[in-house]
Amino acid sequence: MNLPQAIRQAQQLCQTQRWRLPLWLQGEFSFVSEALQSAVAAYCQDDSPQLGGQQNPYFPRILCIGDVEPFNLPWPVQSIKGPARTAVLGHEAEVLIINSFSPVDWELVAAASGTLKAGGLWLLISPAIDSWLAAPNAAAKRLLTFPQQPAASPFAKLLAPQFQQALQWRHDGVLGEIQQTPPQITTETAAKLASDRVTELAEAQPATPYASNDQASAVAAIIHVMTGHRRRPLVLTAHRGRGKSAALGIAAAQLALSGRERIVICAPHPDAAIVAQQQFALLAPDKQLAFMPVDRLLSERPELDLLLIDEAAGVPIPHLEQLTAHYSRIVFASTEHGYEGTGRGFTVRFQQYLNKNCPGWKKLHLSQPIRYAANDPLEQLIFSAFLLDCDTEQLWQTVADVAAQPALAVECMRVAIRDLIAEPRLLRQVFALLSLAHYQTSLRDLWALCDDTSLQLTLIQSSGVVLGVALIGIEGELDCSLSQQIAKGERRVQGHLLAQSLAFHLQAPELASKKLARIQRIVVHPLVQRRGLGETLLEHLTLDLVTQQIQILGTSFGASIELATFWQRSGFSPIRLSHKLEQASNAPSVLMVKPLHDYLQTCVSSLSDDFRRQLYWQTLPGQFRNKAQQKLSPEILRLWVDAPKQQLSAHQRMVLCHSIRQYKVEPVLTLLQMWLNLHFASIDHPLIEPMIALLWQGQPIAEFESILRHYSGAELEILFL
Repeated sequence: MNLPQAIRQAQQLCQTQRWRLPLWLQGEFSFVSEALQSAVAAYCQDDSPQLGGQQNPYFPRILCIGDVEPFNLPWPVQSIKGPARTAVLGHEAEVLIINSFSPVDWELVAAASGTLKAGGLWLLISPAIDSWLAAPNAAAKRLLTFPQQPAASPFAKLLAPQFQQALQWRHDGVLGEIQQTPPQITTETAAKLASDRVTELAEAQPATPYASNDQASAVAAIIHVMTGHRRRPLVLTAHRGRGKSAALGIAAAQLALSGRERIVICAPHPDAAIVAQQQFALLAPDKQLAFMPVDRLLSERPELDLLLIDEAAGVPIPHLEQLTAHYSRIVFASTEHGYEGTGRGFTVRFQQYLNKNCPGWKKLHLSQPIRYAANDPLEQLIFSAFLLDCDTEQLWQTVADVAAQPALAVECMRVAIRDLIAEPRLLRQVFALLSLAHYQTSLRDLWALCDDTSLQLTLIQSSGVVLGVALIGIEGELDCSLSQQIAKGERRVQGHLLAQSLAFHLQAPELASKKLARIQRIVVHPLVQRRGLGETLLEHLTLDLVTQQIQILGTSFGASIELATFWQRSGFSPIRLSHKLEQASNAPSVLMVKPLHDYLQTCVSSLSDDFRRQLYWQTLPGQFRNKAQQKLSPEILRLWVDAPKQQLSAHQRMVLCHSIRQYKVEPVLTLLQMWLNLHFASIDHPLIEPMIALLWQGQPIAEFESILRHYSGAELEILFL
């Protein structure tokens, strides 16, 4: 089968502009198979426009997502398998094939598309579009709440109009075009492009360490952090493929070669620092850019000239604040890829801290792609198809206009998620908000939102602008046999996190058979917070769930006093604390529930009472305590703990008061414990929380005695007598 002229011209244009060509092959398998052979052959045979008619001495790398064997391609093809973020790590390719005749992992498609180099070919192959939209995608099974099975995918309906930005090769011809008509390409021009391509591939290192002007500016800004005024950190943001991580390595190498060698890089995971370390090694092979995990930095606090933090959006903000407070020269780099990677959400949240504590901080955004040129058609397709172009900054400005109104007229409504597919503007607002609410919003969330029928969205809007969003998952209604198996640890089912926690962790399998709902995320835009919108949204949501016969509503979040107070004020009770710390908050996750029917109030109260009593014993020094419980603040413990109470006699109160007046705590620790257990919830005094830290969390006695000395003996006598 001959390659159509329209596609050849598009290939030439993309080669000239240093773009990647997106091509969608649609139709019967036999047609698509032949078209695939022809399209790939143009990149592998001696008539390749990539080389201007010359023999290609560098065989192109071909990657494939999905099964490639049925097509019998005569060239070596590497199949991409495994989790999206690790399977393509370090890969570069000239051709990427996405076989949607077989199950397609769309998260992997988005990640792998970044591996294509300038001039590369992105090939989506599928049945005719109507058949493609009607067919279930088996890869969606890992997203769906039990017992759902893959069906015709609404997510595919969201993708299809955007994929039509690609050239479409069908039985009836080629549809679409790549914008910007290319100049006439002569044989001499094509030969020159081929020669330049061969030279690019053959040279091991470029003449300059900078791959773009943006990257050079970033390196200069990083070096200025080292040489300029103290306490002026740099926030470096970029989409993927802009050379952000390499800039860290280049700057570190230049500083090391000038004698500034006490430079450390950290990241949420060592893999995130590899690019910077490799670039450093190229420029300073006799030196080393050391990696240190965040927890080691916080515990050891080594003396440094400069601290680099790559993928800072994945580091808990409390950790970033501690590092900023300790190190005076620091660079934060973060991937900013629409909602995926949440670079913008990180910037919005963290910059509030920087504004207050480091008023001279700087921000630099890298926009120039390195692997391909600006205005790349494939990048535009991927961004629009997967909503990676949803803009939290634009939403910020839109909400600012609404927030300026002295009184907000708002309305709450549950929206059919599938209807949002026909309203991309509204869907982009929703995802921009969700990216502010959580540090790990990903393409998987968008895919699940479209295809998982157990999920619901409730919005609060004003003047057509989304101000808040609640994402709810409907769970439970598990049969008795399955609930018992879950309670015994013999089964787990996908989704149903609330139901399974009730059955397994709390040994209440009967509750897993109830109709439950879990608030997966709830967010109000920061510009309109503290105006009662969260309470309004939650009240509307609760009433709506009652009409749906939901019996228990739950939520889980990183325990902080602000959030705990909000949820408790809204009628939720804590029933379980996780044994691990949440990455975003560096706090344990707490599960809170609210019964929506009176007959369940006694059951929920019993679970909460058990939790409060156990929390007291688990936090006491000398008792079994996990790291998560130790991270709870004294304010949280004061809110939740149910401590055993024992009255002090008049003599015991006198002994306690006498010792405390002399600022001696150790002789009366037991009496002080008894006093605290009696009064921690009823007396509002600044010493209560330091006492909780001492007696319930094992803080050093000397620290508490130091605090005591701020009070006179008379003041202490009034408190303890």
